[in-house]
Amino acid sequence: MAGIERKLNVLSIDEKMKILKFLDGNPLMKESEIAVKFVVPASTISTIIKNREVVEHSESAFLPDSVCEEWIKDIPALVKGYEPKNIFSADEMGLFYQSVPDKTAMFKDESKAKFV
Repeated sequence: MAGIERKLNVLSIDEKMKILKFLDGNPLMKESEIAVKFVVPASTISTIIKNREVVEHSESAFLPDSVCEEWIKDIPALVKGYEPKNIFSADEMGLFYQSVPDKTAMFKDESKAKFV
C-alpha cells in the first residue's frame, strides 16, 4: 500500500444527518449495507452512530447564512466608540486567559508572598 494514495473524504453535518435519518428509517439494515449506499467505509458509519449526540447537537447549533449576514451588518454599530486596539476576538481573549499566572512569584528567602 506504500504507492497507493487514498483520498480523504470529509462528510458535512448535513450528510451525517442524512445517514442518521436513513438509519432511523431502516433499523434492520446492516452498517455495511448503509456504507455501500452512501459510499463510505463501514467504520465511518460506526463512528457516526457512536457520535450521534455530537452530530445532532452540531446540526441544532448550525446558523443559517442570513443570521450571520445580519450580525455582520450590526458589527459597525456594536464597535462604535471603541478604538480598534481595544476590540478583541474570542480567540484572543482565550489566549489572554491562558497567559494568566496560576502561582505567586516570590524570592527564595521570603517566607510569604507580599501583596501590594
